[in-house]
Amino acid sequence: MNEREKGLLAFHEETQGASEYFIVSYSDLLTKMAPAVLFHNSEFAGQVLEGVANWIGQMGRAKKNETLLCLNCDHKFTPSSLPSGFFIVLPFGKRTMMLITGICDQCFALEDLEEKAFQHLKKMWPEGYRVTQKGSS
Repeated sequence: MNEREKGLLAFHEETQGASEYFIVSYSDLLTKMAPAVLFHNSEFAGQVLEGVANWIGQMGRAKKNETLLCLNCDHKFTPSSLPSGFFIVLPFGKRTMMLITGICDQCFALEDLEEKAFQHLKKMWPEGYRVTQKGSS
């Protein structure tokens, strides 16, 4: 079992079958989440920023055969080709770990991006289903 598979297994065990996810633009990371950390001491925003920084570091250190791909297509991210946004998955009600996947410019513009993101989760956890709160999508 490789490191990625070990990480997914650990994440699955931590979620106990329940996760929550969101999509955030690169722009919102800089204009909304960073100020939330700086001016409002938001621990969650700090965790997200740290996770994305780790993802970008991993991308920068990746060997050719370890390239990080877009959530929805085969676009390969490099330091000169950063994502427009990120798909972030957390164990439901816990902020102990997160899965982060980059989203390229073309895919970030898709109208059905959230549905495609959910289908990505269904590939990893086929038994998964969506629960929404009133007022949420």
